[in-house]
Amino acid sequence: MRDTRVGSFIRAGFIVCCLVLPLAAGAQTSTVNFGTSYQTIRGFGASTAWTAPLTTAQADAVWGTSGSELGLSINRARIDPGGSGNWGAELANAQEAVARGAVEFATPWSPPAYMKTNGNVAQSSCSGTSVCREIQLRYSC
Repeated sequence: MRDTRVGSFIRAGFIVCCLVLPLAAGAQTSTVNFGTSYQTIRGFGASTAWTAPLTTAQADAVWGTSGSELGLSINRARIDPGGSGNWGAELANAQEAVARGAVEFATPWSPPAYMKTNGNVAQSSCSGTSVCREIQLRYSC
């Protein structure tokens, strides 16, 4: 019986909050001062991680700046923990982005496989080593 009353009281309080709080907030006014900067946006971008090498037409469509192109100005590439022998597509796309004026940055997305519980960079957790945990906390996204 007591649990039923407590549950009813909580539900009633929730309903009152949902109905009353929006009314209490009312209309707000804001002022925009275009002469003051708090944050600068350097550009807009995307990631080409796990993407096949883009054709010239595709690269133009992504990073080109003509009227019909997206004009992205930042690209993020993946650093494959398997080593530079696996960076072919990532490097090719990074070079295409830079050639069109984009800012390029590359990041690892996982600790190396030898530091993971299943020996694979995908779908596993750190093996518990302090080095693995530090790398994961510092560099993984």
